[in-house]
Amino acid sequence: MKKQSNEEIERLEKLNQMFLYNTGYEHVKNIDRETDEILEKFKDIEIPESLNKWFLDYNEKIEKRKRIKKVKKTAVEISKKVAVIFMIISLASSIIIMTVEAIRTNFFNIIIETYQKYSSISLQEEIDNNFVDEFPADWEDYYYPTFIPDNFKLISTNEFGSSKHITFENNSSQYIKIIQSGMNFESQIDTEGATIIEIDVNGNEGMLIEKDKQFILIWNNNERIFRIQSSLDRNTIIKIANNLEKK
Repeated sequence: MKKQSNEEIERLEKLNQMFLYNTGYEHVKNIDRETDEILEKFKDIEIPESLNKWFLDYNEKIEKRKRIKKVKKTAVEISKKVAVIFMIISLASSIIIMTVEAIRTNFFNIIIETYQKYSSISLQEEIDNNFVDEFPADWEDYYYPTFIPDNFKLISTNEFGSSKHITFENNSSQYIKIIQSGMNFESQIDTEGATIIEIDVNGNEGMLIEKDKQFILIWNNNERIFRIQSSLDRNTIIKIANNLEKK
């Protein structure tokens, strides 16, 4: 058999492509013609009311399923959020129960966490420099220092819930603030860059915090939580703490 030349092969390929093109073209024309005939034949046909109703009912079922699916999805999302909230409430309740139990067993821990960036939140009362001569008549069951350095005078007494604040000051604007609260009282102290040492106050463990030439001494006697803030030296503050007397 004689081998076909490249030109002959190329010619046959072009003929084959032309044949396929013509075949496809005629097939498409036939489909178009048949489609037009069908549309012309059924253009005036009336759709039965029953079929129309069936379609509407079917469409309503589909839409209803979509709505139910959407409601279920929303319910799942809400239930997850509720579960998280419930978990938070349960955790908070557990912490409260643990705190109450710790109070009942006279167990007291002071935890100070030092963060690189920390904002301290505390109650502050406006203090005027007018000396007061006596305590409020309704004050009961509180502790008062039997030792106060010379030239210090009582300038204010304040009460915030279960917390009582007593403030002394001298003519040099040095101050001594004594805060006594119930065992469930919580406070925050900025300890960034502070020096913290353990101190014994009448047999009770306490902590002395020094920062910016200010001192804060914190301890408890299984009845009250005490906090003394002052610009005086640490020995004077410790002496004041060891000389608190219940009234």
